[in-house]
Parts: sequence; structure tokens; C-alpha cells
Amino acid sequence: MSFIVNNSRAIRLSVVIVALISILSVLAYVYEAERRFESVSDVLSQRLITTTQTVELLSRLSAEIGYGGFIHNFKNYVLRRDVNYKYKAEENYKQILMLIRQLEQMIEDKKDHVFLREIRRTIEEYNGHLDELTVDFSQPQIAADDKMVKVDDTAAINAINQLYNMVDELSQQTIAEANLKQKNAHIFIKYGFGLVILIALVALFLVSLIKKLEIKTIQANRANDAKGRYLLTMSHEIRTPLNGILGLIQLFNTKKLSKEERRHLNLIQSSGQVLINLLNDILDMNKVATSELHLDILPFDANLVLGSTTNFYKKVAAEKSLILNYQSSLPPDLYLNGDSTKLRQILSSLLAYVVKNTDAGSIKISVDGECENNFAEGEICLLKLKIIDTGLGLKSEEQNEFLEQASGLQEKGSHKQKPRQTLVKELCDLMDATIEVESLYGEGTNIKILIPMMVHSIEQKQSEGSEDQAYMDAFRDVNVLVAEENMVNAVVTKGFLEHLGSRVRVAHDGAEVIRLFDHMEPDIIVMDINMPVKDGIQASIEIRQKPNGKKVPIIALTGDAFEQTREKCKDAGMTETLTKPFSFELLRNSIYGALSSRA
Repeated sequence: MSFIVNNSRAIRLSVVIVALISILSVLAYVYEAERRFESVSDVLSQRLITTTQTVELLSRLSAEIGYGGFIHNFKNYVLRRDVNYKYKAEENYKQILMLIRQLEQMIEDKKDHVFLREIRRTIEEYNGHLDELTVDFSQPQIAADDKMVKVDDTAAINAINQLYNMVDELSQQTIAEANLKQKNAHIFIKYGFGLVILIALVALFLVSLIKKLEIKTIQANRANDAKGRYLLTMSHEIRTPLNGILGLIQLFNTKKLSKEERRHLNLIQSSGQVLINLLNDILDMNKVATSELHLDILPFDANLVLGSTTNFYKKVAAEKSLILNYQSSLPPDLYLNGDSTKLRQILSSLLAYVVKNTDAGSIKISVDGECENNFAEGEICLLKLKIIDTGLGLKSEEQNEFLEQASGLQEKGSHKQKPRQTLVKELCDLMDATIEVESLYGEGTNIKILIPMMVHSIEQKQSEGSEDQAYMDAFRDVNVLVAEENMVNAVVTKGFLEHLGSRVRVAHDGAEVIRLFDHMEPDIIVMDINMPVKDGIQASIEIRQKPNGKKVPIIALTGDAFEQTREKCKDAGMTETLTKPFSFELLRNSIYGALSSRA
């Protein structure tokens, strides 16, 4: 069914089949006809080309010799002693010799070359007198010169006429062979009607096949659309409660907790992040299948992304009594421009693999960066990730298959589980990254990834208290309208913003958003796009049509991570789109940026 998933693909395939069958049938018939009639079409065609080229060269040769050519310029030089005529004659001489050489290559019959040699002899004799002439215009000298330069060119003229006769004979021979070919063509046409009828019958059969394929295509496309809608719905349904869970954990983290309580909350948060990674993998696998995978380039804290991903697997490794060491040589506050989600997916998939397939010993993860200008802003640096384990390792044939797209999640007949290679390979290709695998069976595996990324900045962090105070000052007394159908998510978003000192009103559907907007005139709107009565996109369109709603920032919240959803939000006039679950810092930074841009 995969070859008819796309309607145009099925039609193209059918047309190609029709064309191939038709062409093969015609070629088979032509081959048989050519064999029977011993056609000389190739020779005939070559002779026509040779005849045409020979006539053209002879015409050029006559022009270079005759009026306006060598003889003309030679005689003018004799009469006038004007060096310009001499220069022209010398140039004509060079062209004549070149054309004679070309004709010698073109004319196959060596007996005809005698005419060319006669022309060459005559022209060379003329040319030999050019330098012998003086500039003395006395009557005796002119008479002597005229006598000296007289050359018998009768043989050359006859030679040119003979060459034209030769070409005429060749033309007559070509015409005779063409007539024979025409006669054979009549016979070919006579017997060709049967082939045409056969092709027509095949074409009718394939037309009916095309119609059947179109029906199958429509059915397959409907199934594919239904799968897409299902993934979109499931993405929203899973991300929405996850946003509530992780959001409440972040709210709890703003409270005073014991060390043990905070550790437990961090474990829950790490597990939730793993669920998000799995969900992203499922969605990205679907995008790989539909060629819709793309990068979302945004600044991110490199150490935070890599460190938090590794920390979760430290706990998983500890359950197997494995030691997982993580070491980063990156600057502490390095921000890179890139897709942090896909970077996290690559690292998470590979760590899941090595932890699963390492039964004893240790796993070492090292992170380094290579930059010429010490991580200057805007510089392209090479992010280096190395993962070394003491597991069973891979056999040589398994290394070759390790990152092949055809691999599944688990190799049949093998006790070792492989990572999600298809996605890892696609993500590395998408990010222009290279991945290398070295392994000795029984000694472990060494995985190295090199990813080019642009340096965004190296921030100089303020103290935690001063940073929080800066945000408190920016958010204090800001009127925020939160539109969220889900009660838990509404509580989470409201709690985030009130923690920053903002005044928050909550609406639970799009119609209520419009009413509250007219009533409170908010400084910013945080709007979920999936709401009853009137969704967030329609509500945004209506707000943008109001005189006082054209410049109010609208932050869209969505439970799916599809690009078409972001485009719909952008077309509706929404300022930015955040995918659930979002972090407290991401929401804070997005609102802070929107308010700063408005100011």
C-alpha cells in the first residue's frame, strides 16, 4: 500500500507503466523491421551530415579563394601595393589551409584528396610571391612583378569543380538510399497497425488500472489524514495533563521544601521529561515518514539541556549498579542557537541504548566544544559528544547496521536492544551532524557525535536574588488574561504569573476571552488554542480586529507540536507559540520578551 499513499505518485507510476509498455512494444517492432529490411538509417543519416558539412566547407573554401578572398586580395596587392591587402591575403591563406585539412578528414575516399593537394599547391605558389613583391611602382618593375606572380590556376579550378561533382554524386547516392528507406517505411507502416491496436488495448487496460489506483489512493490518503488527526489529538491529550503535572511540580519547587522532598520532585520532573521525549520521538517518526521533519532554531542553555538529560539516566544506571559519569568542558553559561528538543532526543535515545546494554562497569559521557574564537557570539562551533560504555559491544557486522535506517527497535534473534536508529540518523542528518561508532565485541562501545552550532551568547549570570527581583519588577501589576479550558493547567499558568507579581484573570472558552478582553483591557494574553464555544485561533482573529487589540501580545499555548499548528497561530496574529508542557522559565521569558517588544 505504500506506493499508493500519495495520489500523484500513483498516477505518475501508472503513466510510467503505460509509457514503458508502449515504448518497449514500438522498440521491439522497430528492431524486427530493421533486422528484416537491413536498414541503413544510421549510415544514411551520417552520410547526410557528411554531405552537408562537406558542401559547407567547400563553399567556405571557394569564398576564401575567390572574389573577396585570397586571389582577390593578392591581385589588389600586386596592383596597389597596399599592405592591408597583403594582410588580408595572408589571413585568407591560413583559413584555406585549415579548411583543406578539415576536408581531408571529412572526405573518406583518399583518391579525392588529390584535388585538395592541387588546390593547396596552387595557393602556396601564390602565397610564396607575396614577400617577393617590392613597393617600386616603376613601369619596368610592375611588368617584371606581373610576370613573376603569374600562376597557372587551371588545375586548382578543375579540382574545385571535381570536388563539387564528387559531392553531387554522393548526394545522388544518398537520395537513392533514402528512396529505398521510404519503400521500407511503407511496409513498416502496413504492419505497424497491429502494434498500434495492441498498444491501444494495453492503454485501455492501464487506464482502468489508474482509476482503481486513484480509488485506493483516496482511501489511503483518508487513512493517512485520520492517522495525522489521531496523532494531533493524542499529542494534545497527553501534553495537556503532562503540562499540569510538571507545572504543579515547578510551583511546588518555588516553596520551601526539604532536601528529600525536592529530590523526589526532581525525580518526578525527570520522568515527565522522559515521557515528553518519547512523545516527541513518536511524532518525529511520523514526520520522518511524511518528510515533514524540520528544525526549530532557538537559543538554549547547552549545559542545562545536556546535563538534565544525562541526570535522569544517572538514576536509571544506578538501579543497575552502573556508574554514569558526565563531564562538560563547555563554558558554564553557554547559549547555542539550535533545536534543543532534537539534541535532547539524540542524546536520550543513545543513553537509553547504552544503559540497557551495559550490565556492569561504567558509562562515560563527555561534552566539549571546538571554536576558533573562544565561543564568540555568532561563531560556528563544533559541539562534541562522546559516550563510552563497558558493555558487551558490537560485532563488526552489527556496527555496520547500527545506524542503518532499515533497523528496527530490536534486532530479531538478538538479546541487545538497539536505539531508535532511524530517528537518530534522520535527526543527525537534519542537523548536519556526523555520528561515528567504534566497538570491540566484549569490550564496549564508543559513540561520537559532532554537531555544528552557532554560539548565541555566554551570559554573565546575576545572583539568583537579583535576577528574580528583575523579573518581579517587570511583571509587577501587569494585567494578564489567561485563556485555558483545563482547570489544572489554568491553575498552573495562573500560579506562575502570580508568583511573578502579575494580576491574572482566567477565561475557560473563547467567547469568555472576548468578554473579559473588553472588560479588563489586558497587557498580554496567554491563550490555549483548543477551547470550547470558540477556539483560541478564532478568538485571536476577533481580538486583532478590535481597535484596542491590534498590538496586545498573544502567547499561544498548544498541546501538539505540529508545524501547521504554529502556522495557523501565526496567521491568526498570535505573537508566539509555546508547546505544552512548558517550563516556568520559558513562559516567563516569552512574556517578558513580548512585553519588552511592545514597550
